[in-house]
Amino acid sequence: MSTINKDALIAEIQAFKDEALKMHLVQNLIDHCPDTDVFDHDISADGRVYWMKAQISQVWEFWQSAKASVVPEGFKITKKPKPQIGNPNVDFSQAPDWVKYWLKDGHSNKCTWCDLRPKLDTDLGAFVFSSKAQFMDAPDFGFEGNWKQSITSRKAMETQAA
Repeated sequence: MSTINKDALIAEIQAFKDEALKMHLVQNLIDHCPDTDVFDHDISADGRVYWMKAQISQVWEFWQSAKASVVPEGFKITKKPKPQIGNPNVDFSQAPDWVKYWLKDGHSNKCTWCDLRPKLDTDLGAFVFSSKAQFMDAPDFGFEGNWKQSITSRKAMETQAA
């Protein structure tokens, strides 16, 4: 293991200790083993850390697992869009059971029932559907607003009615 990697690992171990000391489990272990360094460990030539206490070893494994679940640099987590009501006059009782959304398309000016939430493409001036999407013509329910805000979710309408 290079000096740089070893220095990084030692810094990682120190960060781990700092965080682990905040845990009740670790504090309890320290209280029950007052004459022992619960963080006693060895580092192998290939960079593996071997903890002398099984409990600390388990906490280290959780630490490593949590780090592996972190969103990589350059990526971001996006929230799932909230179900919305673009047209409060939509009557989903007129739609087939498979329908989840009603919307007005900006390109064709047609109103549509669909089963998958489409993506808004402002360059095209239209909603774009997945190739797996099922859709069909729908009544306009008197909608005269901006097509970009027309999408109406069955789930949102049902939640609002409840």
